[in-house]
Amino acid sequence: MTSREPVRRAAVLAITIVCAGALAFGLWHLIVGGVINGNPRAASFGITLAAVAGGFLLGLTAAFRRRRSTR
Repeated sequence: MTSREPVRRAAVLAITIVCAGALAFGLWHLIVGGVINGNPRAASFGITLAAVAGGFLLGLTAAFRRRRSTR
């Protein structure tokens, strides 16, 4: 373990938490704003935010798995 390893782990954890929060926030807008309240602007915002955050989480997961398999 290098001296930067704990910093990298903390950064990955922080990014993961932020992306999960953005995903939940987007889904909230999609469900509550779009489906329940019938606001198409909130629904489109929710879809966009959830898609971007979900894509980033998938990319982060793929990078983590790739790095884990090379060790």
